[in-house]
Amino acid sequence: LLEAGGGAFLPQLGPSGGPASKAHLAEERLMEESRLQEAKVKTLMRSIGDLQKENLKLKKQGTEFRRTALFKDLQIELGRQDAIIAALEKQAGKETAQPIMERAVQALQGNPYEQHHGCCSSCGAH
Repeated sequence: LLEAGGGAFLPQLGPSGGPASKAHLAEERLMEESRLQEAKVKTLMRSIGDLQKENLKLKKQGTEFRRTALFKDLQIELGRQDAIIAALEKQAGKETAQPIMERAVQALQGNPYEQHHGCCSSCGAH
């Protein structure tokens, strides 16, 4: 029974126009709750998808940021090396500095000297 606007109680009607059975009302309530639950699940799945896309975007931005920072660090290091080379050429002269720089490059590349000039004390060769 439902209360009408004037305070009177009216019976709920079933599908055939007669009073609704408790089983039928429970079934309708269950179906409505199922529809609500399904809508909630769809909303949550959409939210999860959106969050995964945003997470991927943030990871990509983080990678770009690190790449940019690394590039800037490399530019600074190259500037330092250029300054060292210029100072070496100025102090020792270009003819003296050129072979020293070539040996330094070979050492950095892991190539052993063709002939050792005995210029370093760390390897012990003279």
